Amino acid sequence: MRPIQFGLVIAAAMFLIATAVKSQAPAQSGQVWEYSSVTGSPITYARTQSGINSSTYNASATICYATSQGCRNEEVATTGAGNREGSVAMMVAAAKLGEQGWELTTSAEIPEPSTNERTLYFRRLKRDSK
Repeated sequence: MRPIQFGLVIAAAMFLIATAVKSQAPAQSGQVWEYSSVTGSPITYARTQSGINSSTYNASATICYATSQGCRNEEVATTGAGNREGSVAMMVAAAKLGEQGWELTTSAEIPEPSTNERTLYFRRLKRDSK
């Protein structure tokens, strides 16, 4: 009788361990992500003289909504008094994505002084398309 009891205890222990290990495994939920990015230059060189000692800077950032055919682009334009207006345009675009449920995942910078371009990358769970 003892070998049968011992076998049942071992089988029960293995079942409990397998259940615990399975519950800690990452869930295969079938999540699908969609991606977007914001590209622009924080420093703005495009300016117009608006007075004797004042200038107005025009800047823009590009939102790319990634699709299987490429980007669906949207321009975000801002105008302000400082040459950092490009940063403002990028933040306006990022805020727009945030309001739509996108989260910032990473950023990259092209280290060329002539472009000084930055790209912010976003993602969100794809809405159910059923």
